[in-house]
Amino acid sequence: MPTQPMCSVILTTAVLILATFTLLIPSANAGERTLHTFIQSTDGVIWGGDVGAGSKANLVADSEGNLYGTTESGGKYFNGVVFELSRTGKGFWVEKVLHVFNPGAGDGAESLGGLIIDSAGNLYGTTATGGSTILGAGGTVFELMPGRNSNWQEKILFTFESKISGAPFAPFSGLVMDAAGNLYGTTSEGGTYGHGAVFELSPTAKGNWTPSYLYSFGANATDGIDSMSPYLTLDASGNLYGSTYDGGLYNFGTVFQLSPGSNGQWTETILYNFTGGADGKYPESTVTVDPNGNLFGTTEAASTGSGTVYEISPSSSGWSQQTIYTFGGILAGQSIYLTLALDPAGNLFGVSQLGGTGNWGEVWELSPTSSGTWTPTVLFSFDQTNGAQPRTGVIRDGLGNLYGVTLAGGQLSCGGANAGCGVAFEITP
Repeated sequence: MPTQPMCSVILTTAVLILATFTLLIPSANAGERTLHTFIQSTDGVIWGGDVGAGSKANLVADSEGNLYGTTESGGKYFNGVVFELSRTGKGFWVEKVLHVFNPGAGDGAESLGGLIIDSAGNLYGTTATGGSTILGAGGTVFELMPGRNSNWQEKILFTFESKISGAPFAPFSGLVMDAAGNLYGTTSEGGTYGHGAVFELSPTAKGNWTPSYLYSFGANATDGIDSMSPYLTLDASGNLYGSTYDGGLYNFGTVFQLSPGSNGQWTETILYNFTGGADGKYPESTVTVDPNGNLFGTTEAASTGSGTVYEISPSSSGWSQQTIYTFGGILAGQSIYLTLALDPAGNLFGVSQLGGTGNWGEVWELSPTSSGTWTPTVLFSFDQTNGAQPRTGVIRDGLGNLYGVTLAGGQLSCGGANAGCGVAFEITP
């Protein structure tokens, strides 16, 4: 397949999900509103009520502005749910549980990756475990289809093999879909060498899905291993971008590209090896790509501070890395498992699990200046009652409002030790 110039428009997962959204720049004087508070329930309600807890995955929006997401735990079987948040005529938001995971019946469990939505309104996602009645089964890829009477039907597209067998398993990430309807994702373990793999699921004319493993990490001593980012990123030429938490020349992680060949084989290229110094180490974020082909993401740690925001840029002589922010200053938190949002002006938006007032987490913006530096702004600090410990990024609507979820906080009687089961929030500019 011929490769288009890197200056061609590259679409990130977030852009694919929010194709109908116009991205605007929020101001520093942002206000937060709690749209929904998760309260783990044991009342057995499946098609209504609140039964989710602990969301670790990005929200996704449909063309009407309804929000969809998953929780890792809660639900009738305590293995998570898929939920919808929709706005009422009076400006309030109401939750509807679309699916409760039941691994005892061969369903998946513990959805850690976000959802994507196709043009027909079908939802696709992954679960990190389940897919079999065997304890510790290796996870699933699933589809949820809207049906009559507002009920949704689940279809398991693929079941990973059991963790016990040591075979490929455990999709930690969500999915990305190409124009032909093929799905791509990663596993954090398994694969040929036990360090994870990139997989593809292709639809057939009969409605089935054909699985294939495009690449297994750990093939050599300098390869990346253990990809833990929330999504892969797909460009207009069909190349996939991602990060690995470990491995590489210095064993502190990598940013990689996978390119399809005319023979059906995929080639991995390591674009950057983290050294563990001021550039950071252990990248766990999605790789976000701007229209000029520049890559952005975060690392969990660094030799100074508590992690970095990085930019990797293409040139005629290869790829160059720049650390555009080191956490520990104005942005004091730590950003992990994050999908950065990017607006047309080049501003980046993200969250930190810790930091902010009370150290409960924060939502932030990084803005580029004409001198090449970046200006950090804290848009909102969580205080536990309105959410705590966000573990995922934010999405944006046409008015510049930001939407996201937190892992904890909210109803403090939920989750034990006054932790809370999390909230869905909106931040207005």
